Amino acid sequence: MPTPLLYRDILYVVHHNGRIVAYDADSGTPIYKERFSRGGTFTASPIAVNGKLYVPTEEGQIYVVEAGPVYREIAVNEVGEPVMATPAVSEGILFVRTPRTLLALTEARR
Repeated sequence: MPTPLLYRDILYVVHHNGRIVAYDADSGTPIYKERFSRGGTFTASPIAVNGKLYVPTEEGQIYVVEAGPVYREIAVNEVGEPVMATPAVSEGILFVRTPRTLLALTEARR
């Protein structure tokens, strides 16, 4: 269900059942095939911002994965509600819509 994402010459395909596959965009050669650490059901499409992929689940997590040729999960953030809509980004704010809430997430400032 999620739409593939082309970012920095890599095509990322998130499968509904919790797998992500990265392909070289020029040749179509697979770079890696991995499963997300906590699994999940994926309906919303991944987005990319500042070298990171954000991949939400119907179970209410947002995986943060480093963009690039090696799979590296940076974080799994709990939203607390299903996320079935693709997140959006504007002026450094990540907008996430759940069935009951519109969340505006930004980097913690110290």
